[in-house]
Amino acid sequence: MSLKTAILKHAIPNLGRTSFTRAALTTSLASLPPSHPDYKPQLEESVIDTLFGPGTAGPRELVNAFAEAGLEDMKKGSGVQGVLARRLEHSAATGEHLVEAYALMSTPSTPSMPLPPLVLQALRARLPSVPLYGPGPISKAVWRSGSGAASSLLERTGGRLPIPTLDAAAPLKYAWDIADAAVYDAHLNKGTGVMREPRGAGVEWYTTRVGLAVAYLSAESHLLQPYPADAESTTAEGNPHLAAALVTLRRNLRRLDDAGGAVGMLENAAADGIAFLELATRSIAGIVRSRGL
Repeated sequence: MSLKTAILKHAIPNLGRTSFTRAALTTSLASLPPSHPDYKPQLEESVIDTLFGPGTAGPRELVNAFAEAGLEDMKKGSGVQGVLARRLEHSAATGEHLVEAYALMSTPSTPSMPLPPLVLQALRARLPSVPLYGPGPISKAVWRSGSGAASSLLERTGGRLPIPTLDAAAPLKYAWDIADAAVYDAHLNKGTGVMREPRGAGVEWYTTRVGLAVAYLSAESHLLQPYPADAESTTAEGNPHLAAALVTLRRNLRRLDDAGGAVGMLENAAADGIAFLELATRSIAGIVRSRGL
């Protein structure tokens, strides 16, 4: 096991106390037992920079390792409800810090990306004439040629394409991976679909996963809430919101069975989905602002 992998592995059990931060990685590094082959005494934070990169690169890898460990933990469950409940318990063990994982998932690692040279040349040559705002009285100088306007725009952006601050698709990808793992771990691919095709080869392959993803996200939204003032537990069992999450999961799976597919599930869980989006957006935006992601 490499030192980088060892650090991530030892950091995951302590996420309820350290959250998804660089401090979690340095604490994990310092806590490697002396008998561990990768143990190095008195290592400084610069080692984390060398292994993971500066800024939020390390915490982002910690989120990925946490998600992968959760998929492995699901295999210990039995049936759809069992494997998804195991995954909820894995998330519950992070305490009230799960929202920080969502924030890291939902923000790009860079605020912009460079445009290829050919694209830059095309923009300079083909952008139409546009009026660019300038302070003071309007004058003919405000109207520039197409190439001049493009050059001014490219100068302001440094020839880079800005990336939206939040990536709404990231939590959906996260939930899709969980739903996909649940299908395989619970052996839902056995049998045939509505057109006698092998289950997993047709429309039901998608609808099953969409339904489970929505059911899981709605349940996990309970774990994004902050702890009450008197709650200090950093274990899954001590998470005050886990019980509500498990109840919601059972209700959503029952709805999914009763509706006979993801379409009915989406209709029945619309209110839960809207509540989840509102809560997640407010929480993630607050984390992004406070941590400067």
